[in-house]
This record gives sequence, C-alpha cells and structure tokens, in this order.
Amino acid sequence: MPEFRLGEGVLRVSLQYKYLGVEMGKIGRDGWSVYLQRAEAGAEQAMRQLAFCVTGKSQLRLTTAVHLFKSLVRPRLEYADAVWGAMCSKSALQRLERVQVRFGRRLLHVHSHTAAEYVRAELGLESMRERVSVATLRFFGRLAAMPESRLAGFIFRHRCAEVDEERGSLSWCKRAKEELEAIDREDVWDAREVPPIADEPEEEQSLAKRLTNWRSTVRTEVHRRFEELSQNEIKKLSSLTLFGHLGPAKLKGWLDFAVRHPGARLRLKLRCGAAPLMEQVGACAQPKVPREERKCRLCDSGAVETASHFAAECAQFAAERAECLRRVRAVVGPRSSAELRQAMARADAELFLGDRLLRQLPQQVALDVNATICNFLHVAWRKRQPLWREFCQGNDDWKLK
Repeated sequence: MPEFRLGEGVLRVSLQYKYLGVEMGKIGRDGWSVYLQRAEAGAEQAMRQLAFCVTGKSQLRLTTAVHLFKSLVRPRLEYADAVWGAMCSKSALQRLERVQVRFGRRLLHVHSHTAAEYVRAELGLESMRERVSVATLRFFGRLAAMPESRLAGFIFRHRCAEVDEERGSLSWCKRAKEELEAIDREDVWDAREVPPIADEPEEEQSLAKRLTNWRSTVRTEVHRRFEELSQNEIKKLSSLTLFGHLGPAKLKGWLDFAVRHPGARLRLKLRCGAAPLMEQVGACAQPKVPREERKCRLCDSGAVETASHFAAECAQFAAERAECLRRVRAVVGPRSSAELRQAMARADAELFLGDRLLRQLPQQVALDVNATICNFLHVAWRKRQPLWREFCQGNDDWKLK
C-alpha cells in the first residue's frame, strides 16, 4: 500500500481507486453552475465599474482599457478555471464570454448586435473557451510532473488509466484528453509526462524548465487552433466580409486614435458593419431588403452601398477623396512602396479602412497618413448625414421611410 506524505503526517490509501472517493470538483446538478453564477455576477459588476471609469468624455486609450480589463475583471471570470473550465458547458462559457464582449462593444462604441468575433479580434481578446483550454492543459502538465508518491499525482494517473479503459466519462481527465487531441498532442497523454524540449539535451532540462516550455507551447498551439476557428466563423458572417479581408489592426497607435478622432471612431464601425449604410440598414429593415437592391442612394453607380463603396468609390465624395489622396502623397513623399503607390492610384478601400499598407512606412509617417485618412472619413460622413436622412424616418439613421 503506497504512502502519501502530507506535511508531517502519512496518509494511507487503498490501491483500488474506486474506493478512494476523491474528485476534483462536484459534478452534476448544482455542481459548478452555482459558482459560475457568482463568478459571472462579480465579473459583470467589476466590468461595469471599469467601463464607467475608462469611457465617457475623457476616455482612456483602448489598449490601456483592455489591459485594465485583463488585470481587474478577467481574474474574476477565470479563478480556478484550470479545474472547472474543462467541465464547463458551452452555454455557461457563453455567459462568461458575454461579459468581455459587452465591455468591448462599449469601448468601441458599436451597437449591441456587433459580432463578438469582431470585438475580440479587434481588441486582441482571447475567447473564454481558448483561455480555459490553455488553463486545462497547463494544469495537466503540472499534474503530469507530480510523482506518484504525491496524492494528486497518484489520483491523476489512476484516473487517466480509467479514461483509457473508456470509463470516467465525467472525469476532468477525459476532457483534458480531448483538449490534447484537439491540438494533436496525443503523445503527451500517452506518456503522462511533460514533453522534453526539442533540440536540447535532455540531461540539461530541469523539470521547471520543461514546465515553462510546456506552458509556452500550450499557449501557442491552442491560440493557433482558436485563431483558425475564429477566421472560419468570420467568413460565415456577411457583416464581417470586409473585416475578414482587412484583418485586425496591428499598427501601434492606430486603434487608440479612435478615442480622439471621430473619423477613426467611424472607421471602426465601417470595418464591422455597424455604420448605417444601405447594406446594413436594408438588412435590418422590415421586411428585409434583398441585398442586390441595397444600392447607394447618393450616387448613380447602381452599386450596393458598402463600407468600401462609401470610402473608395462613391462619386458623392470624389472631391474629398481626391484631396485626401493628394495630402497622403505629400506626407509619404518618396518613401512609398510600389504597392502603396498602386493603392493610392486606384483609391483602394484597404488604404482607407485598414492598416496593412501603412505598416510599411516609418511610425510617425504612418500615423500622419492615418490622421489624414481619418479626416477624410469624418468630412465625408458629415457631408453624407443630411443627404442620407432624407431617406430616413426622422433622425433615425437605421429606419428607412
């Protein structure tokens, strides 16, 4: 009979695990649901307090607000998620997910129907499903590193053996195995140990070093998996067609500019289908207007009024667009690449609504170009509003006559 040392005492446990009666958490009715309700309520309260502080007339930079959310609110959502996360139902995780999505929508000043995939991608927030997956696999590595002489290590290995025998269907180990299979790391499950570091002699690898490497590996591989899932989800959403092409902003300061500039704030709405263009307004109308009939009412092109059409094509704003491009050329000067010159020549929508082309420029030049583009968007939208409201009910930009 093995001995498990706990402080100064000795605990003797029968080898037959079924008589041990130890589980990592209560399951079934009234198991984790009560705790998750408390976690959701606490995180919701903390989120509202934070949102009140960081938004408003003197709003903090978006990146700073997101950092505060991760530091002050996320811990309430994720406390001990390495244990309960794998056992949590999809609907329960969605409840927790709504807390951070609501916060993101308030930061971006977009309406409550804006796709959660956009909010997370634009602000760099991982989904709760991704976070609990990482926590579960990190905890698996921690348990695998424990010797069998420790109680947790003993229980862990016997529970894994039961899962291999197709028992323990409600076990945490069963869910951990599924998470490992999802990132093609069945070898770690079979070995029941933290994998060695590649391209490094095993005799030089301490257990602490292996655990650190395992945590980094898990984060990278799980993020790759959920990044692919997110991109597939974005492709399914018609409102995010443009964003799927542009991708999230990566230029330093590009996102934060939305706090100070109305044109940059408008651009965020254009990127996610949250601006009252005919494409979106027609989709919300009762009855819904067929997409091919959601034509721009401000020009004679006969094209559907999308964000790309407004920014790069509509003849109503041709003079403002030409002046914007003239100023951009003056700011960029001889530093522009061939790709950027081509984009300016054809007034590419990616130049007005994305940041990829600007990332090729020196930081300050890119920010100056960004400000010029945002000025154009603001001026064009201000010109559009009285023209558009001739087709709307009162001052409601989302209701057609």
